[in-house]
Amino acid sequence: MTHSLAFRITAAILAVSLASTALVAIVSSRFMAREFGFFMFQRNHQDTALRLADHYRLHGDWPENPPALMAEWLTGPARMVAMGLADADGWVIVEAGRFRPGMTVPENIRARGTAIEVDGEMVGTLFTSAPSPPPIGNPAALAFLGRVNRAMALLAGGVVLAAIALGWMLSRPLTRPLRELTTAAGAIASGNLAQKVSVPQQRELGALAAAFNRMSTDLADSRDRRQKLTADIAHELRTPLSVILGHTEAMRDSIVTPGPEALALVHDEALRLNRMVTDMRTLSLAEAGELHLEREATPPAQLLQRAVSAHAPRAAEKEISLTLQRSERLPNIEVDADRIMQVLHNLLENALRHTPTGGNVTVCADTLNARTVRIVVNDSGPGIAPEELPHLFERFYRGDKARARRKHGGSGLGLAIARSLMQAHGGEIGVESQPGHGTTFAITLPTGA
Repeated sequence: MTHSLAFRITAAILAVSLASTALVAIVSSRFMAREFGFFMFQRNHQDTALRLADHYRLHGDWPENPPALMAEWLTGPARMVAMGLADADGWVIVEAGRFRPGMTVPENIRARGTAIEVDGEMVGTLFTSAPSPPPIGNPAALAFLGRVNRAMALLAGGVVLAAIALGWMLSRPLTRPLRELTTAAGAIASGNLAQKVSVPQQRELGALAAAFNRMSTDLADSRDRRQKLTADIAHELRTPLSVILGHTEAMRDSIVTPGPEALALVHDEALRLNRMVTDMRTLSLAEAGELHLEREATPPAQLLQRAVSAHAPRAAEKEISLTLQRSERLPNIEVDADRIMQVLHNLLENALRHTPTGGNVTVCADTLNARTVRIVVNDSGPGIAPEELPHLFERFYRGDKARARRKHGGSGLGLAIARSLMQAHGGEIGVESQPGHGTTFAITLPTGA
């Protein structure tokens, strides 16, 4: 049978409390009985010594029959132990145990005894050979110990009730959040991701609840992103597929004559579809950390010159000034050259696409420190609205929802791929822009130092 956490906590506290109380009760009872017996013994011992001193003071000598007189005076526990009497020199007057009249009592035994003094002078010693106090035989003393034991029993009962109450009070703040977490986790397992739990004040449970809420939010966001991605992919793939199907059906039905122009259009759309599928695969591999990178020390100036040269004809066609500015001694960077070229091509393509005729695109490179190279692509385009900047690196993001992507080209995945590739290289990519003042993309890459 599986018990609840509250039951286990209460049972554990109760068991510890009972064990502790029982141990204290047993030890206390035995200690009290021993000490009380010793107290009674010492008290009677002293009373007898005082009576013997009074007798000696009155008569100037010990009684004729000390054993009988001592037996009359001794009561309770003292009667159960052989009590002896020695004179001032330690000679035995009343025998006790192995000490007989005519023998002397050793100094250490007399030191444990009770001195009998008359007018400040020690005249004898009341001693015993017993190493420990005798058991209690006095009915009044036994009754007293009985009352003490009953009080201990009542105390144990109170401890039991207190342990149960304490267990309940301690377990309730623990089990209530856990039950709430369990219910919420079951709902998430059933597909309802919009689950939040209250965060208790306890540090550990509060951290657990906060982590659960973050997990719930992340799962919901992941689901929403997945659904949006599916819808975006379907939307983006539908356009080239519709063009291809439309033209091939028109050619099949002899509505359009198959010729170089029609076939070129179908071929272009097929290439676009292929690029989109390739980009999606690259992005998925990069985000999953499974994209293979062939890193090697590469001069950044060489990569930048290649990228600028590749886009120079496009810039000349649009009458855009494309310039490269770099430091003289840039350190090598540990990168996969082909993947970094993919990032640079994407940034330059975006810059040229959004820069009007007669504008400027500038590529700069310098070092932030001995371990980091910074590359900047700046254009004189119309800029980007502030509310759009946080979304630029999302898949298929378009600031102008009404604008057809095929008008501007691209798969809509370029910046998302660029960010993933930079993260895979241990670098960063960022953007700054103001409407009417152009846009600046900056990437940082680790050097080989």
